[in-house]
Amino acid sequence: MSTKYSLLRTHCDAQFFGRLISIGLPIALQTMLFSSRSLVDILMLGQLGEADVAAIGVAGKALFVATILIFGVTTGGSLLTAQYWGAGNIEGFRRKTALTAVMTTIVAVLFALIFLFIPHLVMGLATNDSNVIALGSEYLQITAVAMITIALGSSLMPRFEP
Repeated sequence: MSTKYSLLRTHCDAQFFGRLISIGLPIALQTMLFSSRSLVDILMLGQLGEADVAAIGVAGKALFVATILIFGVTTGGSLLTAQYWGAGNIEGFRRKTALTAVMTTIVAVLFALIFLFIPHLVMGLATNDSNVIALGSEYLQITAVAMITIALGSSLMPRFEP
């Protein structure tokens, strides 16, 4: 019995839980804020017409694809960064963090340019309704600027430096 409790005590270290909360809480908050953006869109759209809701639905799918690609690049960069952090290589950590920020920003800028200059082509991939394409294109152009903040937020926010 005492072996079980000492093993449990070893794994339930208060210092570990403190660090876990200090690292996990900001990441959980960032994820919650990202996820709640869609909820807020839906709540605001409930008052609009059918074409508006359809346009936001189609445009939202395009934004979702862009965001998933940004988070994919961020995740890859985070894996490399974590290795440098674990090895105690602060210079490597800083370089990989900067590289991750640059790469996610490049992906975000590409999507922002597409959403700014050819949103009608993006919308045309999912619908033929000209009204939905026009409304969705407007939405994509407005949210294109947010791509860069999403990239920087996802690549830099969860990083902690001593």
